[in-house]
Amino acid sequence: MNNQERKDSTKMRCLVSWASASCVGFVAASLCHSQQVQAQLINLGAHIDFSTRLAAMADDLVGLSPTYLPIIAVGFAIAFCVATFTRTKTTWPPALLFSLAGAAALGCILALMQPIMEITLMAGARGWLGLGLQIAAGALGGLTYAYLVQPRPFNE
Repeated sequence: MNNQERKDSTKMRCLVSWASASCVGFVAASLCHSQQVQAQLINLGAHIDFSTRLAAMADDLVGLSPTYLPIIAVGFAIAFCVATFTRTKTTWPPALLFSLAGAAALGCILALMQPIMEITLMAGARGWLGLGLQIAAGALGGLTYAYLVQPRPFNE
């Protein structure tokens, strides 16, 4: 493989890894959001059966995807670029570095929603547990990126 092919392969691997990590982070964040909202409703006395839970999770995945998924993708793009630069300056393992980057991205996204839009858009992130779950979803996305972006040996 020549140098140009290697660069193209690296760019494609980074792009696919970022897109995959964005999807994993979004799905985890959406499912956590859905469960937090349902838990809040149950605390108010609502009865939510299993089929309603599943339907709500599916509705949230579809309903949040046009807005929350692109926001997460942009946040991850910025965070992973910073982490990639930082990786050259530190000896931290990539899994830790990119997990922290993903967590920071979701934390910043949620923190910036309030002053920019003057509303907490993610009802499932209004409490400490919900916020923590959203940040954990970001860490899962970062871990996904760290795993996928690593070059793999190619057997010919």
